[in-house]
Amino acid sequence: MIYMLCRQSLALLWIKFCLCLRLGFLYQFISNIVYLLYKL
Repeated sequence: MIYMLCRQSLALLWIKFCLCLRLGFLYQFISNIVYLLYKL
């Protein structure tokens, strides 16, 4: 029972971590595009 709860919370943490990473990459990508547009 406790083991299953731990596994569930770990999975949720991992999903949140992946989402944060993706958002970070997306943010960097968009800011790079904006920077290039301003340089032009």
